[in-house]
Amino acid sequence: MPLCLSQCLCLPWVKNSRQHRSPRSLRCWSRLAAFLIVLITCAAGVAAQEVLTNETVINMSKAHLGDKLIVEMIENNPGNYVASSRALIALKQQGVSDTVIAAVKAKAVIERETVPSPVGEETPQYKAASPWAIHDKKDQISGESDFEAIMNQSAESNGRSGVFQVTAGCDPYGVTLKILYTSRTNKNAAYKMSPGNWMMNSPHVVMRLSIDGQTGSAPSMTSDFNNEATLWFQRELSEQEKTANPIGVGILGSLSGMMSPATPAQVFAGRLIKIEMPLNNGDLPIVEIHPQDAVFRKFAARCVSRFNVRPAGKDQPRPTLY
Repeated sequence: MPLCLSQCLCLPWVKNSRQHRSPRSLRCWSRLAAFLIVLITCAAGVAAQEVLTNETVINMSKAHLGDKLIVEMIENNPGNYVASSRALIALKQQGVSDTVIAAVKAKAVIERETVPSPVGEETPQYKAASPWAIHDKKDQISGESDFEAIMNQSAESNGRSGVFQVTAGCDPYGVTLKILYTSRTNKNAAYKMSPGNWMMNSPHVVMRLSIDGQTGSAPSMTSDFNNEATLWFQRELSEQEKTANPIGVGILGSLSGMMSPATPAQVFAGRLIKIEMPLNNGDLPIVEIHPQDAVFRKFAARCVSRFNVRPAGKDQPRPTLY
């Protein structure tokens, strides 16, 4: 091929006009033309790989580009997104749709998993056989450290498909499962909201779930987004905790416990958790969580150690495990 290209490039100057029209010469010119077309196409493709940011997404939304097109741009181009709660609220305030915000958040997680961490930062704990990834994070204002486990899962129902992003977190009193839904085809797909009541005055999602065949239902915690629902699993409070802080821990803890369908101990000991997520189009896709997954078990172990941390206030007793 190099010889052929050399001959093609040199022929107009060193060969006579009769040789210009030889079959071999014509083949060489054809190959050179094809090579240049491929080279130009590749260069155009590289140039098109724009690095997108939150600001880029806002500009596309304000230009009234369709959600489908914006989501495709987010999925197919590298991004440098900020997916903190404040940043997501800012996107919402700028008129960005829930579907696009969900795509930004999902892409931010993917980028965080694939881009190497800077020197000195802990890299995400991830195993190829597990859908879960544990991420350590640090609040830049308070300096407090935290962690979470994240997985993506396909959401199928009635021939329609979407994606669930499940984020598991914990604090000294319990575990949360935040479930974000994004439809692959319908930008208006969201969770079916139940009206507020005396206990929860804001619309919320009511989910059915089972832990190893034991069924029940629970409301979600309130959310600013109609495609986000969070389940709360509260550990059992000790009598010492209730006595030491009867209002903050005793009464409020009892009220929040009414929203909890199970304890963290039951969640972590389970083998299969199914959560039915009702959508506003009548579909009922199900999230499946396997608590005995190796990476999720690491998350659970870190949560248990957090449950045993002394609460704020030196005079308060240590809470018991669950």
